[in-house]
Amino acid sequence: MSKDAQTFQALLQADLENTSALLALMDQERSYLETRNLEAMNKLIMEKAQVLARIEKNDDLRRDLLKHANFPNSKQGIDNFILSLTGPGAASCSKDFEQLQVALRKCQEINTVNGIITNRSRKRTQQSMDIIRGITGQETVYTKQGSKDKDSNSKGRPISEA
Repeated sequence: MSKDAQTFQALLQADLENTSALLALMDQERSYLETRNLEAMNKLIMEKAQVLARIEKNDDLRRDLLKHANFPNSKQGIDNFILSLTGPGAASCSKDFEQLQVALRKCQEINTVNGIITNRSRKRTQQSMDIIRGITGQETVYTKQGSKDKDSNSKGRPISEA
């Protein structure tokens, strides 16, 4: 197997390990988001940042490798690079790249779920803060004349004044 092929396969293996670690961290993140465990989230965020940095570093190395081999940095370019490989490592690179694509799709799915949980939590917190501030949540109130009351949100009394 050529040096480029060996380097590419090593990058794929590292990416598989990194995405596996990222998936585990993202699953844990979902659990922490659901239970609002903020202390544990802080530690997890640091670990997640380190894994993402390793993934980005490998992406940069892969880009350089593809550029050096005269292939574009795209899925098609990677597919063509893998097809150009010969020897026993070619099939392994193809299999590893497919596994990586599956792992990355799973990361996207979990990221979407975690984003939904985060947005719902933020919305609940905002609603609680609005209640404390005395904001009723009604966007508009109509006057007797049928026009919108511009000060409808400011007429509520904060809990602190009740």
